Amino acid sequence: MSDQLRWVRDALRSRIFNFVLFQLAWFIGVTSAARGEPLLALLVVSGATVMAIGLRPPFGAGLRLALLALLVGILIESLLAHLRVTEFKPAPGNLLSVPLWMLALWALLSTTLSSSLGWLRGRPLLGALVGASGGALSYALGARLGALTLPGEYALGVIAAVWAIALPLLVWLARSQVASA
Repeated sequence: MSDQLRWVRDALRSRIFNFVLFQLAWFIGVTSAARGEPLLALLVVSGATVMAIGLRPPFGAGLRLALLALLVGILIESLLAHLRVTEFKPAPGNLLSVPLWMLALWALLSTTLSSSLGWLRGRPLLGALVGASGGALSYALGARLGALTLPGEYALGVIAAVWAIALPLLVWLARSQVASA
């Protein structure tokens, strides 16, 4: 295989493919949930997560990071739901008032932390800015698509503040998982 083809293959396996896979799975998952198909949302997001983890060795480190991100997601999403910052339609498969497809998005996000979002490593202030803006934008778009409701005027501000902390924390967890692998 030529050096140019190897470079293209490596680029597609890492940052470019990772970014496209995340965005596509997020969009299909959120729109499926908004259409009342939470199982399809869960399957698409989970499948994309497994694929992304499988493409970035070592598999064990990726799986551990996905589970850590899932735990962080359970805590944060449960808190947001409890404080009525976010509301989801009651459905079978909700864990602590949060649908499983939403929690699966946290595991999917973990697959970007050492790849397409890897440039945030060692830059916690930039991570906080990206987390605040990207988190608020994602929830606002999800609400606009109908996957969730943001009942208070304060909702996006709270979400931005939470994500300003959550993303740098997740990037740090990703770094520590790579170091321990």
